[in-house]
Amino acid sequence: MPSLTPGMLLLADRGYDGFEALRDTAATGADLLWRVQAGRLLPVIEALPDGTHLTLVTDRRSGDRLTRWIRNGSRGPRPGNLTAITLRVISYRITVDGADGNCRNTTVRLVTTLVDPVRHPAAELAALYHQRWEIETAYYGLKVSLRGADRVLRSRTVDGVEQELYALLMLYQASRRAITEAADTAHLDPDRLSLTVALHTVRLTVINARIVDSADLTAVLIHTRNLAPARRRSRTSPHCVKRTLSPYAYNKIQGRVGHKTTVTTSVTLLTSTERP
Repeated sequence: MPSLTPGMLLLADRGYDGFEALRDTAATGADLLWRVQAGRLLPVIEALPDGTHLTLVTDRRSGDRLTRWIRNGSRGPRPGNLTAITLRVISYRITVDGADGNCRNTTVRLVTTLVDPVRHPAAELAALYHQRWEIETAYYGLKVSLRGADRVLRSRTVDGVEQELYALLMLYQASRRAITEAADTAHLDPDRLSLTVALHTVRLTVINARIVDSADLTAVLIHTRNLAPARRRSRTSPHCVKRTLSPYAYNKIQGRVGHKTTVTTSVTLLTSTERP
C-alpha cells in the first residue's frame, strides 16, 4: 500500500474488500477496481444511467444502522454520521462457450472509486478487471520459467534459502523491467514480449562472458518471431489438484486444461426489486 500513488489503478480479487482495506487504499489517492462476493449487501444509494449504482461500504457499527434503514424501506432520512466510503458497483454476466459445446455463466460484481459512468464505462472496466489474472502469469514465471522445471531451492539453511529467493526475485524484476523498456521503445504491449526469451538471452550472455547493452536485448525481445500474437487466444484453465507425491506436477484433467473457449460479457442492469 505505501507504493500506491494518485494516477494508479489497483485491481484485487475477492477476499480483500473489507471496509478498512478499501478506506486505506482509497486514502492513498490511487483508484481501485475490486471484486466482491456476488451475495454481498451493497445498497443502491443512487442508480446510474448505465445500469451501475453508487453504494456505501461502512464499518460494522455504521453498517448495522444502514441495514436497519434499508430494512425499514428506506423511509425517512438516511442515517447521518456514517463511517463509510462511496463506491460504484458494476455487476455483469460472463458467458463461456467451450468448443465442446458446454456453456457456463458467471455473475461478477466489482466495486470501484471510478464513479463517473461517462468517463469510465462499465463495459471497459469489466474487460479491464480480467487483466488481474495476469498475476497468475507472474507466479508461473517465478515458479516455473525462472526456477526451472522440477528444481527446488538448493540451500539447506534459512539464510541460504532467503538468499536464493531474493536472487530469483531480483532477476525476475530486472527481466520484467527490461521487457517493459523494450516494449516502450517499440510501442508494443509488454504482454507480447516473452519472459522466457529474456531469460535465455541473459543466460547466454553470462555463459559467453559478453556484455550486451539494452539495445541488443531490445532487438532480441521485439524480433517478430519472438512476439506473441497481438490478440490472445481465449482459453480457460480450471483449478487442478496437485499430485500427492509431487508438489510441482499438476493433475491435469485431459481435455479441460487450456481449453479453447469463446467469452462474452454483458453488464447487468438493475431491476426494480434491487432499488431501495
